[in-house]
Amino acid sequence: MRILPLLVALYCHLSYGKELVIAVSYFENTSSVKELAPLQKGLAQMFITDLAVSEKFKVVERSQLNKVMSELKLQRSPFIDKTSAVKLGKGLGASFILTGSYLLFEDTFRIDAKVINVETGLVSVAASENGKKGDFFKLQKALSIKMIQELGEKLSPTQKKNIDSNGTKNLEAFHFYSKALDATDRGDTEAEKKFLSMALQNDKDLDVVKNRLDELSNKIEKI
Repeated sequence: MRILPLLVALYCHLSYGKELVIAVSYFENTSSVKELAPLQKGLAQMFITDLAVSEKFKVVERSQLNKVMSELKLQRSPFIDKTSAVKLGKGLGASFILTGSYLLFEDTFRIDAKVINVETGLVSVAASENGKKGDFFKLQKALSIKMIQELGEKLSPTQKKNIDSNGTKNLEAFHFYSKALDATDRGDTEAEKKFLSMALQNDKDLDVVKNRLDELSNKIEKI
């Protein structure tokens, strides 16, 4: 890990009371399991939600990410290398890009994450978590906490608890929610509603899904 460049950048932002602007790009499915492809957007959204727990970070919304990726013609290859990270980060006004990949091999799940410094194009922080497939959410939350702390934030017990409670703990619900995010990006409202409903069937307490379904219903009523 290249900690020194990261610490210098963090000092320049935080010592002057500025929020650290971070964008989270889509994660790459490096396994041969094509059914896991939709998780690339769901996983990114989980990190966006977790990072937002800290007031020191200003996290770029996913809709803004999609807009800039489209403008830069990165949508055909949504996985970020150093060159595209610099372009994307500058387009978003972000200092850092968090991205990564995930791999399922037999019953072992591995999630890798890295933070790219937009100014230098260098990887400032990299970390990974691996374990059993059934521990997917524990792995993701552990990695979120690890990355946030590597970015210089000391999380309180309450913040860690909030991160742990974000989102669902049901893999099927998460899979359908990820599919709904992809449908949103395609502008396919019917497919989005279908997958959101399927997610809710698997996790009736998934507030983000309830809120989105209510939002879609309100839009239909106004038409």
